[in-house]
Amino acid sequence: MAGNIVTPQMVADICNSGMMGSIPSGYLTLTNLRTFIKETQRLTSNDFIVNIFIEPDHPVTEKLAKPHAVRNIEVKLGLPDEDSFIYPASVPLMDYVDLLIAMQVRYVSTTFGFFNSEIVTKLKAKNIIILATVTSPAEARFCIANGADGLILQGQEAGGHQGYFLTNQCGRLSTLELLDSVNRLDLGVPLIVAGGIGINDIPKFLSAGAQLIQLGSLFMLTETSGLPHTVKEYICKCTNTSFTKDITGQYARGVTNLLMSELVNTLNYTFPIQHYATSRLRKYARDNLLTNYMALWVGKHANLECNSLNVLLEKIKASCLNYQRCQSSVIIEEH
Repeated sequence: MAGNIVTPQMVADICNSGMMGSIPSGYLTLTNLRTFIKETQRLTSNDFIVNIFIEPDHPVTEKLAKPHAVRNIEVKLGLPDEDSFIYPASVPLMDYVDLLIAMQVRYVSTTFGFFNSEIVTKLKAKNIIILATVTSPAEARFCIANGADGLILQGQEAGGHQGYFLTNQCGRLSTLELLDSVNRLDLGVPLIVAGGIGINDIPKFLSAGAQLIQLGSLFMLTETSGLPHTVKEYICKCTNTSFTKDITGQYARGVTNLLMSELVNTLNYTFPIQHYATSRLRKYARDNLLTNYMALWVGKHANLECNSLNVLLEKIKASCLNYQRCQSSVIIEEH
């Protein structure tokens, strides 16, 4: 949910409701991330998570040839032909860490990998809790062995980028299958499940051994999301989702549209270079509400609906309360 979908207001409202919001740092400059964190802290005194992409170090800005397939779509949509794009220098991971420490952020999560030992030591010295996104039991074991305090288990139903990093293939396990597999490893850390989870599914995952639930698509469709309302309505009507690697270089699940079909098998660069190769096209589509050419990352759900944030939060709380009541009944019956 990076790319101006999550707003400080959304994160703060979620935190103020008793849940925990998360700030996506992907594609943000350090200055913009600092501003995001500062505004969120102004709106809430509760803790939140900052998510960090673990990307290849890229110290210099480059000008690269734009893929022909991307150029063809841009020209078809009326954009002037451009044969190149800018691949900006990456932000060093340690700079992110120093910012989080300076701003007294207490929770950080990783996607596409995990921190090195130097960063883990530095974060733990400041009592910062480190969560890692994993898509397989092997990645779960790796992150725990390297210092993760908790795991976000991302099933293949999850919307947006799959966070795989030990292989070049996206996770094949469903959210429930992944939870069961990692549960059997008995790693001794909290397990957070993510991917295609509807409100009514919450009790099922808690009963299966998850300590926490992570939701994305449902919040993306509320009024505090940065998506235009017409785009939210379009997403609710399009229940067909699929994976693509051609838009950003990393497998991601989204609404199946013309952007996916016209870029299929045209991958020129790895992640995140391909992301920047298609950025101009996707920005133009978003600015002009051309939903067939937007990257509409969304989870695999039987149905989705636009809700106000308050209504959504109340439905989530009610689902959790139903689970608690069920657990209480079970305990009474056992005794």
